[in-house]
Amino acid sequence: MTKSATRETADIAGVVGRKNAIINGNFDIWQRGTSQTADGYGSDDRWINGRGGSTQVVSRQAFTLGQTDVPNNPKYYSRTVVSSVAGAGNLAVKFQRIEGVETFAGTTATVSFWAKADANKNIALELYQYFGTGGSPSAVVLVSPTTVSLTTSWVKHTVSVALPSIANKVLGTDGNDY
Repeated sequence: MTKSATRETADIAGVVGRKNAIINGNFDIWQRGTSQTADGYGSDDRWINGRGGSTQVVSRQAFTLGQTDVPNNPKYYSRTVVSSVAGAGNLAVKFQRIEGVETFAGTTATVSFWAKADANKNIALELYQYFGTGGSPSAVVLVSPTTVSLTTSWVKHTVSVALPSIANKVLGTDGNDY
């Protein structure tokens, strides 16, 4: 069930006849645990957390009941604390795969989310097409990363991305495209 757009943490709107393709965009479900330090699934359901050259702790945080910073009184949010050594290749990622590479092909997807940081900093938003095992090309970064500037206050960010067609591409045979 999709909650109102103002309450969504991650929202892909107006594409393929459904408002939201992200599952658990509000971070309501944490069946595997309420924190994790390892890569992969382990805390916030349907979200994959990862890192390179850094350490991270992902944890469930509760909003204060009655808070007014994020509309519609959400219950939880996902917090990622990153400790990094110097290096341009160091990163922490949070992502979700949307099944079927054709799902958003040739359309414009809008990703919106509420976010804040402990200090002013930038994050990057990237979308990928993956054609599956044996597909060609195997993975394509759809756009140059879009930089989103975070502040110490909750702010709703909205980014629209034109996704390329998948014409003349080859779908893999394992059914693991996204």
